[in-house]
Amino acid sequence: MAGARARLGAALLAPALAVAACQGERAAPGPAASASVAAVASVSAAGPAPSASAAASAHPLAGEWRGDYEAKLHRIEMSPKLSGLKAWSQDDGARGSGSGSLAVSVAADGTATGETSGPLGAAKLAGAVEGEGELRLTLRPPAPAASTFSGTLLLELRGESLEGTLHASTGDSLVVRGGTAKLGRAKAP
Repeated sequence: MAGARARLGAALLAPALAVAACQGERAAPGPAASASVAAVASVSAAGPAPSASAAASAHPLAGEWRGDYEAKLHRIEMSPKLSGLKAWSQDDGARGSGSGSLAVSVAADGTATGETSGPLGAAKLAGAVEGEGELRLTLRPPAPAASTFSGTLLLELRGESLEGTLHASTGDSLVVRGGTAKLGRAKAP
């Protein structure tokens, strides 16, 4: 019974940790941050929605982007009394760490899809551009399970590249990774 509670607690904690980790990279969370996360989640769940403005002009980030990520151990330090998991402190960082590849296509309306491969496993990417130069993506494995990685990518336009952070964890929340990502334009629309 206690093991089932711990697994349930870990499963419920994973999405909150991913959102909190992503918000930790940004300004203090507020209604705009919550709306941003909800917007990415709705785009991921519903897929691209048609846009009347897309026909008028393509988004500045529209086109094909290619690049890499570097994932590494993201240590969560929390007392077991506060629901910290023993597995977090015992994680040696080997699983899910290393370099991987990213391929993203941004549509004229700012919706984005793509793929990734590497130490976090093969996954689909989905999300949207916010403003003029911020791209938020979710990383979802083809068959989610306790041992597969899911996560988020938060990227900003810096010069001619998209650069930012990666946060991912396994479905059971026992393995947590953080890292960086950088993509360059492969092809304009």
